[in-house]
Amino acid sequence: MLCEVCGSKEANFRAMVEGTSLLCCQNCSRHGQQVFSIQQPKIIEKKTPLKQEPSEEIVDDCGTIVKKTRESTKLSQKDFAAKINEKESLIHSIESGHVVPSIDLARKLERLLGIKIIEKISPEPLKLQQGKEIYFTIGDNLKVRKR
Repeated sequence: MLCEVCGSKEANFRAMVEGTSLLCCQNCSRHGQQVFSIQQPKIIEKKTPLKQEPSEEIVDDCGTIVKKTRESTKLSQKDFAAKINEKESLIHSIESGHVVPSIDLARKLERLLGIKIIEKISPEPLKLQQGKEIYFTIGDNLKVRKR
């Protein structure tokens, strides 16, 4: 059985860690209160490897694209800001590259100007090491946050 904290193969303890009952190895069970030791392995369902979903990101030169398209439609920053219910100073900051718009604001800009400034980023597939499946554990989450 796999330790739900670090992923070790020798998870022989059930421990309360931060109010959650977890299957742990001996080292990780020290982080919480040990509930009981597991003598015989239990049959558990095979976990599926973690699947990552695509995310959305604003293109790097979005301010330039917005400015060129706005100017081609002959709208001033003031009129354009009024059409999308935002402040003129925000439009100026976006066009000058000082502010990157949020995804919601970028969608507004895309609809009004008929441009594409949001791109979908496909995550790299998880690589399997030596034919082993990769599982995302709580310990991996902590390692990711530390970076």
